[in-house]
Amino acid sequence: MDNKIIKVYCLIIGSNSVGKTTLINKLQQSSSLSSKNYDDYNLTTRINIIRKSYGLSKNEPDNDNSKNQNKRIEIIYIEFPEFYRKSETSSNVNDRIIIVIGLFDISNRSSLTILEKLFNSTTTNKNPHTNHKQSIGFNRIMVANKIDLIDKRIISYNECQTKSKLLKCRYIECTIRNDQTMQELEQIILDIIKNV
Repeated sequence: MDNKIIKVYCLIIGSNSVGKTTLINKLQQSSSLSSKNYDDYNLTTRINIIRKSYGLSKNEPDNDNSKNQNKRIEIIYIEFPEFYRKSETSSNVNDRIIIVIGLFDISNRSSLTILEKLFNSTTTNKNPHTNHKQSIGFNRIMVANKIDLIDKRIISYNECQTKSKLLKCRYIECTIRNDQTMQELEQIILDIIKNV
């Protein structure tokens, strides 16, 4: 098999002050994403300051038994029009996987409403190059942030679960600033990477 690069775009979406920048910084510093438990993937970070993004590259040993594939993951927080211009013009759609991570604040109901609209916009975007609608929500993660603010919570767990099922997203609750509660999100990202 020829050496092949599969690009995995991880698009971070959400309203203001829900933790997008903090999430990028925490993933960048993550020890789980370079854990020895995932030696087959040897994940390393690559910083791209201009696009406020970073990527994870998988480099496998050069032997006959290894899969001759490279996976390049980019965590991206940019405006939708630019994102689509960069990603939708790929020559081979099969070489591109997209993960959408949507954040909202459990103490701010409007942040959930905005996130729902953003998720809907990613599933109904029309690809101008193929003249059809292309869903990029195959791997979607809905993240309820700031669960440590128990006394300020106004969106219940059951409501969040119901909403995530309607949006067809994986759902997790965490406090992004807390390393321990970030591990579940990191694990989901790793599982997706391993299976693409």
